Amino acid sequence: MARRLKVTVASEEAKAEDVLVGQCDLAIEAGKVYALSFDAQADAAKDMKIVVAGQEVIANLTTDNNTYNFKFVMPAILENTNIAFYMGEKGTTYLDNVRLVEDAMIKNGSFDAGFAGYEWFVDSSADASSVVDSLTEDNAADITIKNTGDMDWKIQIKQNNVELQNGQWYKLSFKAKSSILRKIRVIMQGLEDKGWAVYSGENIVSLTNEYETFEKEFMMTATTDPQAFFCIALGAVDGEVITTQHRVCIDDISLVKIDAPINPGAEAGVNILKNADFADPVDSMKNWTETIASWEPVNASTVRTVTGGAIEYNIINPGTEDWNVQLKQSGLSLEEGKTYKVTFDVISTASREIKSGVMSTSYAYYGGSDIALVENVSKKVEYTFTMSKVDPAADFYISMGKIANVETPPSTITISNLSFVKVDE
Repeated sequence: MARRLKVTVASEEAKAEDVLVGQCDLAIEAGKVYALSFDAQADAAKDMKIVVAGQEVIANLTTDNNTYNFKFVMPAILENTNIAFYMGEKGTTYLDNVRLVEDAMIKNGSFDAGFAGYEWFVDSSADASSVVDSLTEDNAADITIKNTGDMDWKIQIKQNNVELQNGQWYKLSFKAKSSILRKIRVIMQGLEDKGWAVYSGENIVSLTNEYETFEKEFMMTATTDPQAFFCIALGAVDGEVITTQHRVCIDDISLVKIDAPINPGAEAGVNILKNADFADPVDSMKNWTETIASWEPVNASTVRTVTGGAIEYNIINPGTEDWNVQLKQSGLSLEEGKTYKVTFDVISTASREIKSGVMSTSYAYYGGSDIALVENVSKKVEYTFTMSKVDPAADFYISMGKIANVETPPSTITISNLSFVKVDE
């Protein structure tokens, strides 16, 4: 038998309040909803009173060991923040596995309970510290960064065990600011056994010195994952290493279930890719992300330039895998049963292969092409595929790293005239 609390009262005169089991001064906040769960059993059927922050509920105990669940909506003003189980009545009562948690998918999203529920990680190659600021902010996460390191994951705030259900839509929201202009990456993700799948789709946002609220809607297209995690990556996002000391503040994090949005689908023949010509006047890479695997021992190295509607990668070291140099656009809404066509022009200063394709955030492959390039010969790439299921957040990619079992020399690759369209039926 597992270890559990056992209370035995012999007196016929005993009252429930004669034995109280509880805790005082819990981190309960006004206006929030909390979920209480526990296992309990008695030697004879009886009612057990539980009081949480002044609110009373009754658990109808039986001779079986049962799990009980209650929810409490906290008022605007709390009379106390205590919990008590009234266990003083005659007989034997058992209690185990007591949990009182905020009834929210992301716990403590306002940081009113400090960093409770979160993990803080700083790689040895980065330099950062974190506090919850209640003096100049309203209990916001306040991160001071002196060196981002060379990858986005080198500084992280995480919350584990956030269950995401297959087919369910969610809205992730938060507010953030930075003392310098920079980007952060805020995502829902799977663990290593899920291939670090990005369930939410890429979500890289640009911060200014004023708070801005960011929202990301997504559907969980992978199988249900009870161990998904929420991650704020504050390292070198999009490869931008920052060694200037700065401050990032984050607050009001929320993840909620939502109804599926009404999506009429893309019009046939209209380019689904955003900023396909890299001509955004503020950020030529807007809507695009790239991976340059510059870390040891891969040491991929490239210089990227954008000009005249084309993007150019001068690849000095292609790394060890095809994705070690990769251009990607996420969040493409694709319809079940529809056929799509991808086209673009590409030229390389050396004969080599590259890859292009479309996949889900959990790496389900929808279609693509392995592309053989001849030195200094422009090639028109074209491939089509038909979706067997709906995906509101697919990824389009062009991989220019080391191709397995094929010589991959250094080269300069230029890509232009990118198009991704739904084909007329």
